[in-house]
Amino acid sequence: MKVLAILQSYDRNDPAVGFVVRWMEAMAQRVDKLMIMALLVAEHSPHSNIEVLSLGKESLKGPFRRLRYLLRWHRNIRKAISQKPDLIFTHMTPIYSVLAAPYAYWSGIPIITWFSYPGMRPTLATRLCYRVSKSILSIHQKTYPHPTHDKVIGLGHGIDTDLFSPNQKLLDGPPIILCVGRVAQSKNHLILIEALRQMAQSGRVFKCLILGNVLEKDREYYDRVKAAISDSELSDIVELVGAVPNHLLPDWYRRATVHVDACHILDKTNLEAMASGIPVLAPRGTNDRFLSPWENQLLFDNTNPEELSQRLENILDMPEAERKEIGSTLRQRIEADYSLNRLSDRIVKVFHENAVISFLLASCTFL
Repeated sequence: MKVLAILQSYDRNDPAVGFVVRWMEAMAQRVDKLMIMALLVAEHSPHSNIEVLSLGKESLKGPFRRLRYLLRWHRNIRKAISQKPDLIFTHMTPIYSVLAAPYAYWSGIPIITWFSYPGMRPTLATRLCYRVSKSILSIHQKTYPHPTHDKVIGLGHGIDTDLFSPNQKLLDGPPIILCVGRVAQSKNHLILIEALRQMAQSGRVFKCLILGNVLEKDREYYDRVKAAISDSELSDIVELVGAVPNHLLPDWYRRATVHVDACHILDKTNLEAMASGIPVLAPRGTNDRFLSPWENQLLFDNTNPEELSQRLENILDMPEAERKEIGSTLRQRIEADYSLNRLSDRIVKVFHENAVISFLLASCTFL
């Protein structure tokens, strides 16, 4: 099977989508050839059955660069389609599915789209993408923003459990509370800051590291988080580390005593922490089954900083052996349900099903 994958970025150092490089490498192990077309191409390892085409964001400058992107798009997608891929797979950019649709239609190639954005309202791009895609892949069926979900297949997350793995070595220094994820209002950092303030006031010794990039639209919220840290006199305890590439995150998880995510959904970062073998704290209702039977230790109300503070203190006071037991069980659950290998198998299975259907339809038309 030949697959054309269209991406935003093919760069392992990209703090937002650097993980997609490992996704593509895992996919390449399951297909005959993988052609990748990305807006930006930078740091990655060459593979024998991966061909990479760039639209030039990493090098093109000047006022006409968007026009040049489009010219390269036309040239590159024609080159890729001339090699007769069995399908086109777009990742996290619905507009790419829309732009690819005319080429796919005239060549009889199905489009499969991966897009997952919890809480997002339908847009023109997501509506058009829904129409031109044979199947939509998402984390859950309802994490694709569209009024109907007939085409949507929920496949879950894909955590690289080879990359995110435990470290049995004990580290010196105060316990570390880790929070990984984009600094944005949906991540609810201010609740965490208030919980940490209460812990510090009680004399608790700890360190908190907040890792994550900041989009321009979230700059005001980031400034509020910085101000809250300063106003709470936590500047020596809480560090805003900034963006860290996905492939460098494992060492940060391994240093941590516990990972906290106050977002209203069970985020990918919490799953990475579980795969790394550390306990995680998450709001109630965010896939509670993963955290059973430790609901009273690991779940909290993300509008209640007092409860979060109590949960954190209980985890920090917990014997090391008990924390390791929790972390080991959580890792086993990620390996069983949400590993990258399992997700890759599921995605490629959908590829084969759609390619077969497309071939049969084309054969019937010819007859």
